[in-house]
Amino acid sequence: MIKGIGVDVVKVERFAKIAPEHVLSTAELALYRSFGIESRKREFLAGRFAVKEAIIKASPTGLSVKSMPSIDVANDVNGRPFLASGQFPSLRVWLSISHEADVAVGLCVIESD
Repeated sequence: MIKGIGVDVVKVERFAKIAPEHVLSTAELALYRSFGIESRKREFLAGRFAVKEAIIKASPTGLSVKSMPSIDVANDVNGRPFLASGQFPSLRVWLSISHEADVAVGLCVIESD
């Protein structure tokens, strides 16, 4: 049964002025800092922001924007994003992040048995 659906779309250029510490978890911040190209950093930050905003919108527990650094999104060996921080231990969380030109999109579906 679906418990929540969230989607968010953002302009990548907007993330040139946003502090990554306000959005990224410790693990995500380390990955962000490993990128040598500023445009890749902005794209990564925008994608993580969009998917975390989607998670917040889908959340049955009332997460807020201030929760973003505690939400850890990682990628599996095939590059698919997944919720690594375990905010919803009894629920399945499906994530998707996409980038096109100067736009990033995040999608979250939360379901239970």
